[in-house]
Amino acid sequence: MNQTALMNKLGEEGLLGLSTLSCPEGVDFKLVEEDNKAFLKYGDYKVEDEAADLAAWWGSIPVKFFQRCDPDLRVMLLNKFFKGGTVQLPQAITRDHTILAFAAKGSVIIEPERAIDAILRDIPAPIDVNRIYANGRHIDLYISGATQTAVKVGDLVSAGVFVRFSPFGVDSPEVSAYTLTLSCTNGATRMDKSRKFSMRRDVDPYSWFPIVSMLAYRDSITEVDTYRVASETRLGERASAILAHGLRNLPVIVQNAIMQLAIDAKPDTVWDLMNLVTRYASHTLEDPNLILRTMSAGGELAEHVEFCPSCKKPMN
Repeated sequence: MNQTALMNKLGEEGLLGLSTLSCPEGVDFKLVEEDNKAFLKYGDYKVEDEAADLAAWWGSIPVKFFQRCDPDLRVMLLNKFFKGGTVQLPQAITRDHTILAFAAKGSVIIEPERAIDAILRDIPAPIDVNRIYANGRHIDLYISGATQTAVKVGDLVSAGVFVRFSPFGVDSPEVSAYTLTLSCTNGATRMDKSRKFSMRRDVDPYSWFPIVSMLAYRDSITEVDTYRVASETRLGERASAILAHGLRNLPVIVQNAIMQLAIDAKPDTVWDLMNLVTRYASHTLEDPNLILRTMSAGGELAEHVEFCPSCKKPMN
């Protein structure tokens, strides 16, 4: 999708037009009933359930316990912690007079409209946003630019960047290199074993995003040299050892599924093995964090092309 389609998607997800509200001391949470439905309010603002859960988390109230409480007890617990001065809620994220999230003091709250303009500013056009994951914590963007490089004849990869940021101040922004395999019509992707940029709290995010996005984009271009070596490195009998080593930090169910795919597909080179792993990540998995971990594991397989990680013998 292009930038316009991306903004429309974020608008549909309710992630545009957000405002920050300072939370004054002494304001009560209260339970209000309208149209036979009870909901929580903070001052004059309606509080979404997810925001109330996050407020409980900031107040060190176990969230699962909080969710099982009846509405009156939830109000009592929140007022005990926040109005009583144990913890202060310095700011809230709102839209249309509704609180979507509470954020702690010093949280980096990113405005999606400004962030996306800054991220895409210097990446060579045409730009395509291949995937977007948005939840109550953060936004993940997989962006490819115009630079395309051949790993081997008929096998192109497109350079790009992965960006994660939070409109709700939950996570610090991060940016890293990302590549898209163009020979896969459904868009197999991989995270490269290169620098990951994490932003400090004292940095202006809208000046930081263009700089690190271009650094990550250049990293993704240089990774192609590693891929070329991987495409020429035969696996032989060491495929299972390389795969087991590369997937060792993933859940067992994911390891077993990929192992079975490798048994069926019989990949010939390290490059084929990488594509098998990253295709599984981007086509089968749904959890954004697990997709990231699996794609990173696939990208790291290229680092094992010189020596087998198990027996240490040269891969030639």
